[in-house]
Amino acid sequence: LFDVVSRLPHDQKTSFDKPLNEFIPIVVCHTSGMKASELCPIKDTILNNRFSNQTLTCTYHKKIWINPKSGLRVNQQCLVSNQATTKIIFNLPPLEEYYYSTFHPEYEKMPLIDPLCDQSQESNPMSMIQPEPHSSIYIPLDQNGNSGKVIFKLAHRQPETTVYWHLDETYIGSTRTFHELAVSTVAGNHVLTMVDSLGHELKCVFTVLNRK
Repeated sequence: LFDVVSRLPHDQKTSFDKPLNEFIPIVVCHTSGMKASELCPIKDTILNNRFSNQTLTCTYHKKIWINPKSGLRVNQQCLVSNQATTKIIFNLPPLEEYYYSTFHPEYEKMPLIDPLCDQSQESNPMSMIQPEPHSSIYIPLDQNGNSGKVIFKLAHRQPETTVYWHLDETYIGSTRTFHELAVSTVAGNHVLTMVDSLGHELKCVFTVLNRK
């Protein structure tokens, strides 16, 4: 296909006309690329196919309330009138945030919520990077012929939070800032459980394959 396209004439007079009847102008969020919501601070207008107008609006820009004295986030259950300021923040899920923030140093993470507020509606700040949930992994031998280790890696919205790791209900260690562990394990089905110091829990089921 690329060979065919490369042989087509590229003279502006003989090139194909743009199918403008198939395109409509839509307003998109400059940051996420999704259809712009009223919360998106910067918007772009682009031409896109008419079916793209059926896509979802940006879900990543959110309005939050901040206690100006503590800098902590509050919600409607603990919101004190005239003592909180609103703020629009671009906020990604933990796994996407882990990769996005690596290449965007300007990314601002969601402030911690005030401990006095109801946290039952808060989303889990942890997400598994490696291994993927319900995946099957193979642990090769190292250069000495010994069994290697499986690498567990976790993304946490607040990396400085301590995370306690358990493999099949056996405690295997804790991490802080860099949530990564190398552990020896046997073939079979396993359950990895992570609990942070704030009480959030995350489980990951995976399988280690036999070497043949």
